[in-house]
Amino acid sequence: RRQHAKGKRPVIDMSTVSKAAHSYLLSAENARIVFLDIDGVLHPTLLASQQRHTLRQRQEFCQAHNLARLLRETRARVVLCSSWRLYVESRARVEALLQDLDLPPILDVTPSNALGSRGGEIIDWLVSATSQQNLSMPQWVVLDDQALPDLAATGASKHHVRPSPAQGLTEQDVQVAIQQLMEPCSNKPEFRYHHNRLLRVFWRLWGL
Repeated sequence: RRQHAKGKRPVIDMSTVSKAAHSYLLSAENARIVFLDIDGVLHPTLLASQQRHTLRQRQEFCQAHNLARLLRETRARVVLCSSWRLYVESRARVEALLQDLDLPPILDVTPSNALGSRGGEIIDWLVSATSQQNLSMPQWVVLDDQALPDLAATGASKHHVRPSPAQGLTEQDVQVAIQQLMEPCSNKPEFRYHHNRLLRVFWRLWGL
C-alpha cells in the first residue's frame, strides 16, 4: 500500500503536534478531528497497486466527494494518518485535493512512532495535542480500511469507521462517521493509560 510513494522525498518533521492544531483545539467551540487514511478510503486499495498509470490517475480520489460531505456537515478538520503523510509529493496531492474541494487544508499529521502502529500514532497525537494547557479531548473519528488493534485495546473501537478496501468511503460510512463526530468523547483517561503503556514498551525495546 505504500509503493505509490517510493522514491519520494520524506517529510522532515512529524515529531510534534503542529501549532495550527493547538490553535484549532484552543479556539474551536466544538473541535472535531478526522484521522484520514487514503488508500482504501478515498479510492479502492486496488488502485494503489494498479500498474496502468492512466487508470490510476482517472480513478484516484474517486470517493473524495463523500469525504467532502463529512467535513462540511461536521466542520471537522483532517489529521493525516496515512503513509501518504511521509512524503512531500504525496502529501501535496492531498492538500491539492482539499483545495479543489474548497475545504480547509490538512491540520496536522500523526507522528511516526517506533512501533509503527497506526492506532498508537493516533493515540500519541490525541494525548500530545491535549496535554498542553489541559485541553479537552476533541470529538474524533478514524477513517481507515485496516484493523487498528491499539484503538480496540483502549475501548475506542467505536471511533473507527472502516470502509471496505474494495469500495472506499461510502455514503453509509459517512453517516456513521457523522454520528460519531456529533457525540461527546469520553476516552481521555483510557488514552493516557494506553499511551503510558506504549512508552513502557518502547523503553523496554530500546533498553532505556
